[in-house]
This record gives sequence, structure tokens and C-alpha cells, in this order.
Amino acid sequence: MVCLLFSLTLEGDSLNTRLVGGWFRGPDYAVYISDTLAYIGDGRYLKIINVKNPYVPEEVGRLRLPGVVHDIWVDGGLACVAANEKGLRIIDVSDPSCLHEVGYYNTPGSAQGIWVVDTLAYVADGDAGLRIIDISDPTSPYEIGYYDTPGKAKDIYVVDTFVYVADDKEGLRIINVDNPANPYEVGFYDTHGWAWDIHVVDTLAYVGDMGGGLRIINISDPTNPYGIGVCNPYGPVWGVCVHDTFVYAGCIDIGLSIINVADPANPHVISYYYMPGYVCDVCIAGSLAYIADGGEGFRILKVSDPANPYEIGYYETADKAWDVHVIKGFAYVADWYAGLRIINVSNPTTPYEVGYYNTPGMSFGVYVSETLAYVADGYTSLRIIDVSDLENLYEAGCYNTPDWALEVYVADTLAYVADWRGGLRIISISNPTSPYEIGYYDPPGYVWDVYVVDTLAYIADDSAGLRIIDISNPKHPYQIGYYPTPGNSRGIYVCDTLVYVADGWEGLRIINVSEPTNPYEVGYYDTPGWAHGVYVYDTLAYVADGGAGVRIINVSDPSNPYEVGYYDTGEYAYRVCVYKGFIYVADDADGLYIIEFTGTGGLGRRAPEIFRVISLCSSIQVFYNIRGRKKVKIEIYDVSGRRISVLLDDQCEGKGKVSWNGTPGVYFVKCRAGDAEEIYRTVVIK
Repeated sequence: MVCLLFSLTLEGDSLNTRLVGGWFRGPDYAVYISDTLAYIGDGRYLKIINVKNPYVPEEVGRLRLPGVVHDIWVDGGLACVAANEKGLRIIDVSDPSCLHEVGYYNTPGSAQGIWVVDTLAYVADGDAGLRIIDISDPTSPYEIGYYDTPGKAKDIYVVDTFVYVADDKEGLRIINVDNPANPYEVGFYDTHGWAWDIHVVDTLAYVGDMGGGLRIINISDPTNPYGIGVCNPYGPVWGVCVHDTFVYAGCIDIGLSIINVADPANPHVISYYYMPGYVCDVCIAGSLAYIADGGEGFRILKVSDPANPYEIGYYETADKAWDVHVIKGFAYVADWYAGLRIINVSNPTTPYEVGYYNTPGMSFGVYVSETLAYVADGYTSLRIIDVSDLENLYEAGCYNTPDWALEVYVADTLAYVADWRGGLRIISISNPTSPYEIGYYDPPGYVWDVYVVDTLAYIADDSAGLRIIDISNPKHPYQIGYYPTPGNSRGIYVCDTLVYVADGWEGLRIINVSEPTNPYEVGYYDTPGWAHGVYVYDTLAYVADGGAGVRIINVSDPSNPYEVGYYDTGEYAYRVCVYKGFIYVADDADGLYIIEFTGTGGLGRRAPEIFRVISLCSSIQVFYNIRGRKKVKIEIYDVSGRRISVLLDDQCEGKGKVSWNGTPGVYFVKCRAGDAEEIYRTVVIK
């Protein structure tokens, strides 16, 4: 329970918003094995999986971090985590059932890889190169040295006084860290592609290269590394692990390739095992291969005979949330390679997954009507999923559009598919088991989104801007108007006579379409990120703004829009919608965010306030208003996660108040009423 307390307090920068809840699951990028425990990254979650019985891996602990987990190193009772843009996080894992963060260091780049030697953590920090962090006091880590490699540091391997960096398009870089305060480069090798992963054994470096396959490099003289062997397995190489005379290489879209390197000058593939995701990381322990398979979770293969690997265990994770549609208390998430996920959000503070369907492609968009979910599934086009029984989802029908289906809008018996280079496709779904195309329109750009009102379809056509298509005869759609927005139109929302366009770097554009043949811009707001999606409710426009999270724009006067709130989500906000006063954001590898706007105006409904916490110098007062008789529990925790006091633990109804007098410090108040739970941070001053 204490672990939940800490996970929910790790919120992003915000204005007039608060994080209510979320489904923070995402791709599995990292795995670390220690004895019978596997430490994996599941989006923002660090999870500990018991693999004593590899046929039935079992979760024993989890903690939500402020950034997506890209790499993990465990030493003693501490886990050092490379958490992308949130830098180095240090987690106490001595009790796997109750994890908590003890320290962190916000590196200047995006932490991708990590290696720990004694009291030093070496971090591959993307654009910021190699960073060297002193962790002798885990509660107060600090940087003692760095070397800014010319590329993007993706992974790292340390041997003695040398750090070997997989530096993306700049290949292998070799850094001398004999004096950690003054590291310097002594050699490099061009791997010919994009170096993403590295494993060093004796005098050889094995580099996984996204363009050049497996590169084997002689590093006996670090100042003069040279290539001695190359193997191009099935697909670009992402992750590599060397065990005995074999390299286990993760190949995107293919799976695991096992390469014989007994003769490093002549490496050759002896087998491969197809994986449904994209193999990001591989660890070998004994006769087992532990694999982080991106959107298809944590997988365990038996490799006692490397020529005949086979899967024996599996733990499911999710993938990259691209779109969300909320209806009747359920959020339907288009989750890229992980397909359609259905989240119960009837209580937004405690969402949980109730069903999923692994579509065959990459789920980009979703639209739900009645008991059917229409999924824009990338290269496998339009999939129609029956969701009448959430525990037994099944595909009712499909239609293969000519290109990549990115979004879908359903009106009556027609599905309008934004098919990227394939334009706008109009599909009859009068019989969902046998959909068929009745018409299409090929605009000049790439179609990313579509919104239908009556006999008009409005499409976001990338660099070609807004296009307005007459669909009164869906067999013969034709363009009647357009507006060339200055950016890259990616998302669209129509409200009355205004079209709101998420226009990439050019932010939010507001277009008057009262005369569809002659649309014109009436206002715009330059958001700080890359505007990818937009949703309008009352007088507010909610913009999914890429790396800048969700931005809330007051559009009561369309000619003078202005920002009234924002929430900086952890990864990349793609799509947004509003349901019963809460904002739902599909945030790429960081999953689903549920956010409440606490400013004034715009929202039609606010969630009823159950608890209110007030700090009065030396005391904390908690007011509650319980509708119906419920079990109520109110607890106080300090910053170490230790429970200080239980103020209330009883059946309650109506209004009441409890208070606590304590010593100065920062505290967390955990309040539960039935299934509803809230956590508040407060301060006692004197």
C-alpha cells in the first residue's frame, strides 16, 4: 500500500490540472536477471517478476516511475534505472513487495542505458552522451564527469577503465574513464548504421546495429578498433547478448536470431525464433533467454539447444497508446502492437484493464459504436472487434485498405478511414462481418485524421492542411474546399461552424467553415510541442501536444485563444478526449493518463469532492463527505513511506472531520472511501 502512495505522487509539471489516475503500462524495453527475480520495464513501471518457475512467471512488486524504463541495473538492494527524460532513478528493491525511490539525478539528456561499477553509475544519455554519476550516497547522487559523444548514446558497457558506447549513427565510441572527472575518447569505429546495443567479451565488442546488423569489433587496442566480422540476420538488430560462443540478437519485426560466433570472422545464423513484438533487450541465464519484447511483454525461451529455441513462459505488458475513445465508463485504447485494450474507468482514480484483443497489425486509432470497436490497425487496415462480452473479444470482420489505416470515424452504416497515403476510404459496415469499400478520395497529402458531420468529411491532410470532402454520395466523394494550414495537420475536431486543427509545430489552428467552399482561419495558438490531436468541449480545446503533454486552450473567443492549463505527461501525447469532466490522454509508451482540469470554465461536470485536506501550521485536517455508507480509511505517511498514524478506519456516511498534530515535515495523506482513493501531499510547518 505504501508503494502506491509513492507512485501516485510522481506527477509532471502542470497548471490548473491534477493527475486523477492512469493506466501507465507500455512497452517492455529492459530486463535484468538476478537469481530467481527478473526486473523489467513495463512503460513507466519497474516490475519485479519471480521466475523461479519460468513456466509461470509471477509479479511480486511494482513501482511507477516518472519516466519510461529503458534500462535497469540491480546491485544489492538497489536498482538503478535509466528512465529516459527523467534521468537516473535509484529504487530500493530490498523488499520486492514494497518498492520505493530513494534518490534520483535528472541527467540533461534522455537516459537510455546504464552500467554500475562500485559507487559510480555510467549513463548513456542520448544527445547528452556519457554521464558519470556518483551514487555512494543513493539519496543524493551527483554528476562527477561527462563526455559528450557526437551521436546519441543508446547503450553502454564498462570494462576496467574503458566505457564502450553504442552511439547511434556515430557507431562505437571508446571512452577512457581512468579519471571519472575527466573522461576522454581514445578510439571509435563506424558500424555503418545506427549502433543501438553493445556487449563486450575479452577483446571483442559485439554491436547491434539498426542498419548494419551484428558488427564484431576487435578492441584489443582501444585506440585502434577494427572490424573482423559481420552478420546480417533477419531484420535490423536492436539488442545483443553474448553467451558462450553464441550471440542472441533481437531483430525488429522478426524476433530472436541466434548467431554462432565461435569464429568471430565468420559469424552465421544457426536459428531464429519469431517473436510477436520487437525484441529490445536480451539476458541469458543458464539455459534460458529472458527477453523484453516491446509491446508483447516479457518472454522466456529455452535455449539449451541454441539451434532449437522455444518459448516456455510469458508475462504480458502493453505497448504505445496512440488513441483513446471513452464511452459508458470504459476507455478503449489503440495500443500499437498490443492491439485494442479496454480499461474500466468508472472510477477514474483506479482504472483497470478488463479486456484486450491483439490485432494483427499496429493499432493507431479506435472508434466505438454500440457493441463494436473499429480499429485503424496500420498495415492490416480496418479491424472490427465485437466488444459485447469484454472477457471474450473477437474479430467480427476486417477490410484491407490500400495503405496504413491511422484513424477511423463511424457514422450510421459507414466507416471513414484515414488511410495515410491511401487517402480517405469509405467502407460499408452495414454487415460488420463483410465490410466492403464503396468510395474513396485521394487528396494531395497524407491523411492522418477524419471527422464527419452530416454530408461533409473534414480530413487532416498533413502538409496539405485541411480538406473538406462532400460525401452526400459516398460512392463519389469530392473536395469542395480546403485551407492550407502552415504546419502538418495531424488531428481534427469539428464544433458548429469551426474546425480545430492540431497542426504539428504550428500548434492549434481554428478554421471557420460556415461556408465550406471558402474556409478561412480565425485564430490560432502556438502550443510549445507538436500538436497531434485535439478535442473540444464547451469553451475549451484540449490539445495532445506531443512531448509537451496536454494543453488546455480557452476558445470562447476563437479569434483570441489562450492557454488556461496544461499537464506535462511523461512521454508523447498523441490523442485526447474528454468524458464526464475528465481528460483522457493516450501518451505513447506511457499509457493512458486521466487528468482533471481544476481551473474555471469549460467543463460541464466536475467529479464530486469526497475528501479535502488542509494544513494548519502544526496540524493536518481532513474533511470528508461520504454519499451512502462506505468503509472509510484515512492514514498519514512520512516521506520514507512509513505509516505514522491511522486517523480513521470505520464505516461512515455524510460529513465529518479528523485531524492530526505532528512534527514539522512533508507528509502524505491517503484517503479511501469504498473503491475511491485519493493521496494528498501536505506540509506541517511548526
